[in-house]
Amino acid sequence: TVSAKVREQPDGSIFVGVGNTNMKIFGTEEPLGLRLRLEGIATIMIPTMYDPSELRSEFNGKVVRYLQDDGATVREGQPYVELEAMKMIMSVTATGTGKITHTRGAGSIVSAGGIPG
Repeated sequence: TVSAKVREQPDGSIFVGVGNTNMKIFGTEEPLGLRLRLEGIATIMIPTMYDPSELRSEFNGKVVRYLQDDGATVREGQPYVELEAMKMIMSVTATGTGKITHTRGAGSIVSAGGIPG
């Protein structure tokens, strides 16, 4: 059995005590998941669970063009759309194999965690 004491701090962090170890933890919700910063130790990213059939962008950007036709089969690791971010054009690759459906037009804005295709 593990016993822990948790106390919320005025700065929004939480103070956690487990056995003889005490730690201050800061949490931030981001589009791609929950970022936990363990003071003085590490930062941990807990990703938001999405449907694996949804292809999501890891960054903000504007749709430049699709690299695959609507309804085409896209293989895992294959680029399927180009996004412009900070005057750079970057390809977004498929995380799995499947058919792509174009849901946005060129010039559409996609936020981090959003579905560009």
